[in-house]
Amino acid sequence: MSDLIDLDNNATTPVLRAVRDAMMDALAPTIANPSSSHRHGRAARAMIESARIDVAAMAGFDPEQVIFTSGATEGNDAVLRHYRGRLLVTMAGAHPSLVGGHDGPKRLGSIDREGRLDLEAYESVLREEGSCVVALAMVNGETGVTQPVAEICEISKRHGAVILIDTAQAVGRVPADWFDFEADYLTFSAHKMNGPKGIGCLIVGSGASIPHLASGGGQERGRRSGTENVPGIAGFGAACRKRLENLDADIARMADLRDRLEGHIQAKLPFAWINAQKSPRAATTTSLTVPGVDGMALIARLDAMGVLCSQISACSSGRPEPSATLMAMGLSEKDAFSTIRLSVSVQTSTSDIDRAAEIIVQEALFLNGIMGGAA
Repeated sequence: MSDLIDLDNNATTPVLRAVRDAMMDALAPTIANPSSSHRHGRAARAMIESARIDVAAMAGFDPEQVIFTSGATEGNDAVLRHYRGRLLVTMAGAHPSLVGGHDGPKRLGSIDREGRLDLEAYESVLREEGSCVVALAMVNGETGVTQPVAEICEISKRHGAVILIDTAQAVGRVPADWFDFEADYLTFSAHKMNGPKGIGCLIVGSGASIPHLASGGGQERGRRSGTENVPGIAGFGAACRKRLENLDADIARMADLRDRLEGHIQAKLPFAWINAQKSPRAATTTSLTVPGVDGMALIARLDAMGVLCSQISACSSGRPEPSATLMAMGLSEKDAFSTIRLSVSVQTSTSDIDRAAEIIVQEALFLNGIMGGAA
């Protein structure tokens, strides 16, 4: 529908025209298998290596450190399986890909009411446990809270820990200088920044052991075999190149849109609140709690009105689970179920924000009235 307002951009973002054009170029009949030695194969290889340069530039790494994957999840999983014998230290509410690939012992780092890792407690765990693998998201996908990654990496190195940082919700959404840290591994995905789905990367830090991702023909310098997804990689590179052209302006504009949305909602719903509003956050994300209102019911009504947003995923039984992140921040289960996530992108307009805020307020007040909520 033409009047659809997408505020679910932390789930995925629309593909830009420049990205589609790059992918269509990579689908041309003259683009062959990049492992072929003839000129058409060399053309495909050139596309891959050009994209590798653009992707590396997003996080300030050398192109040789970039391994193309199907997304951040694959990279996270590969690293955790590589270190499965070590204790895994992560955070309450961590993305499943930062936990699932590790079948050994685990410990959760505690977070405060603003969603930030307790650094003293974290260092205490590392001091107590010795060598371990640490897996953290730079930006929480539910709240937008940005962790003090530079300090976390410094503490981790001091205690001999291997550290993996998932930056899927951070790349293109936080200033470039926030990537001034030394991690052993870093991952992100194209579709979180207006690129195609099914492509991402694992970046291996200097001196870090290289995980084995797949056996076969020796592609990706023997690190991940299998014929490369040339259209996806070309689109990934185009998305990075496009974002880098206007990075600071894009981030500032998205943050302004987020703040405008929050301001409109809070002015009309004084009983609602924004989770972690005082924390450093990515430019895109609002975690809105409307006490007394069922979050799933609110999402359904907003969907019917043309506003897309989300909460958290349901488990296999179909019963929604309360957010582990919000619970760790001190919210009750009831309030966690009354929380929705709103997220903007570079394609969101001011008129989208004003109309969405009006609809969100209208539907929240309606549900509050029939559910006997806080208003």
